[in-house]
Amino acid sequence: MGAFFPHLLWLQIVIGLITSAAMLAAIRPLLVRKLHHSGELKTGSQHVIGRTGVVVKEIHPDGGGSIKLNGELWTARPYDEVSTFPPGTRVEVMSIDGATAVVYPVGDPFGHQFPELDQTPSKDTDPPRT
Repeated sequence: MGAFFPHLLWLQIVIGLITSAAMLAAIRPLLVRKLHHSGELKTGSQHVIGRTGVVVKEIHPDGGGSIKLNGELWTARPYDEVSTFPPGTRVEVMSIDGATAVVYPVGDPFGHQFPELDQTPSKDTDPPRT
């Protein structure tokens, strides 16, 4: 524009402002959607909460245990004062205490039985045989 109308500086400024406003109006909705609808960004050690790992050194209430989590070795302790987890146990990170992962076992950690799920039909409920 400046090559055609070098003496009309005000026209160049107006056209520049209009172009900038149009470009901003075109790209702003995309940026807002991207910024506000992406997941929560977890930084530092908070990104491992909820992830599962495997015990590599026995975890006991006195400390000294460790887990392998996302390819990294973490010191770990049980979530309570009485649990002990042997090596090979799958655990989930409940929280981070300093540089130590507070973990609990994944699956059926306490050996709970659910007899209502394993019930076999009793003789009273079997259909009569003919």
